[in-house]
Formats: sequence, structure tokens, C-alpha cells
Amino acid sequence: NVSGAEGRLRNIAVDGAATNVELEILYQGRPVDLSGDSGSQGAGSVVIDSVNGNATMLYVVRYYAIGQVEAGKVYSNMVWDITYD
Repeated sequence: NVSGAEGRLRNIAVDGAATNVELEILYQGRPVDLSGDSGSQGAGSVVIDSVNGNATMLYVVRYYAIGQVEAGKVYSNMVWDITYD
């Protein structure tokens, strides 16, 4: 579901899909390269609170035009792989 070396998510909508649109994940305003190895994606790290066990992960997703865009549905998905050190 990741588009080539750019590391963005492809639009996998079927019926009435928008054309030339991908989704870009951002961490602290910088693009996350989903095509890279887990340590080189720029996805950041999270500290787990030792008192309550909570962690906050602040990511943003935005549309990314890869050509002349035509309106329609945009759908994608991804799976998070979390490594504990």
C-alpha cells in the first residue's frame, strides 16, 4: 500500500476513487517515509509514562497530489509496528 520510494500511502478506493492523490503521514511537521526500514522512516519515538503506562503519538495525514487531481473517494490503510526498547 506504500507508493515506491516516496513512502506515501496509495489511494486504494475502488468505486468513484479520486485520481492522482496519495496520503502523506507527518510526524512533527516532517514527512514519514513508509518505504524505509523502521529505524529510518522518521516516525519518531515515544516515551511511555512510567506512572500510568500511557503514551501519546501525534501524527497528521494530508493529501498529496501526484498529478492533476480529479475529485473522488480517498481510502488507504496501514499497520503500525511498534518496537519496544
